[in-house]
Amino acid sequence: MCGGIEYQSEKIYFPQPGARLPVRLRDGSVTWIAWGRRKDEATGKFPNDGWARLNSIKSGKWKPWHPRPVLIPAISFMEKDHDHQSHWIPLASNMAIQALLAERGG
Repeated sequence: MCGGIEYQSEKIYFPQPGARLPVRLRDGSVTWIAWGRRKDEATGKFPNDGWARLNSIKSGKWKPWHPRPVLIPAISFMEKDHDHQSHWIPLASNMAIQALLAERGG
């Protein structure tokens, strides 16, 4: 689960308040969407997190939020190793990150 992405030389990190991700639309354009929910954000039943595990999607956990697959056109993504060191992993120009778009509050 990545903790950050790079898009057009801008680095976006999940812990940043108000973090938004670029999402590629069907026509090829990009729109910016809020990235998950942090523990200190609005109350409600929407999960606290910025990631959706495949097994939770398949089990129906995300069904109340009308999930649909989207692509994030990142240049690279960031993961931390067991020692909490950040590593940026580049993506080929023809690759994207598969993500889940969930509706929150309409």
